Amino acid sequence: MTAAPAAAPPASTDVLVVGAGIAGSALAYELARRGVDCLLVEHERPGAGASGVPVALINPHRGRSARASAADLEGARAFWELTAALEREGGVSGARRSGVLRVPDQERQARAWRRLAQASAAARWLEPAEVPAPYHAPHGALLVEGGGWADTRALLSALTAAAQGHGATLRTGTALLSLEAGAGAPVRALLESRAPGDEARLQVVACRAAVVATGAWQPPGVRLPRFELVWGAALVLDLAGAPTPPYPLAGGAVAAFPGGRAVITGGHRSVPAPDAAPASLPGTPAGARPDTGADADPAGLRRALAWQLPLLGSAPELSRWEGVRAKRPSGEPVARRLCPGVYLMNGFGGRGFLRAASVAARLAERLATGA
Repeated sequence: MTAAPAAAPPASTDVLVVGAGIAGSALAYELARRGVDCLLVEHERPGAGASGVPVALINPHRGRSARASAADLEGARAFWELTAALEREGGVSGARRSGVLRVPDQERQARAWRRLAQASAAARWLEPAEVPAPYHAPHGALLVEGGGWADTRALLSALTAAAQGHGATLRTGTALLSLEAGAGAPVRALLESRAPGDEARLQVVACRAAVVATGAWQPPGVRLPRFELVWGAALVLDLAGAPTPPYPLAGGAVAAFPGGRAVITGGHRSVPAPDAAPASLPGTPAGARPDTGADADPAGLRRALAWQLPLLGSAPELSRWEGVRAKRPSGEPVARRLCPGVYLMNGFGGRGFLRAASVAARLAERLATGA
């Protein structure tokens, strides 16, 4: 990744994208490959927020019903198209189309999932004897063949590098302070840049359009719709020579298995929305604290999956990650115009990597064509 935190942003650009998580980075890439002059700014570093979770599952068959919405299926398709494009351009996307395993915890759920698999082209049912070791699946399992997982650091690095390769400009250490917009006039964005060891520098950037894709982080001088903030956590375990499970697991918590490790992620507890914006943990607004429930505790993630994969119960812990996601009550992300020249791309919750590619492509086409 070739960022330039010490250099000042250009004085003008066609489209300013604020936030270099998966949403903003995907949008910058889609804009740049359409020939749109684009400036991507990030107040920390790409992936410093909720997109920095160690791995992300690509699983359109979500929830206890395991039914996949048309939008989630389209999101998965767009994700694999995006990562294939990055690989063709010479990047290392970090994506693995491995399939995703879903293990029912009771026979009634298994019967429902078996019927679902019979009607699905993207998933198939495995009887108990067909489920490979080391999973514990006495009722069988649903294999989501169109799913997989991604190393988020590799993917964000490939995305931002590819965006720059198509002509986008990336500036890290650069925060949005305010936006001024009006019909028939350029949008004026006040940015604060801070290089290590230097004093903060203020600069106004003029643009045709600005897209705010900051997730749970609220730019201090920009009024945005309020989203529910949801605490998330990840636990990285050492498999210590145990056989690597062939499929990632999806459920109340999810797990993937890169390089002899298990990375378990989850957490659904709401946290209060603070007025302050800076992050105290990666992806965590100041003042936000996790609720005291099992799914807000990284150690509780281990228990959530130990029945399905017993080896997780005793695997040594290597590290933890905690952060906050922004979501809507419907769970659906939003990409819409707030006022002339200003757009919002947010509210992905746990669907960031699943849906960002499809949402970014649609918004980029709209911005590129002026539709």
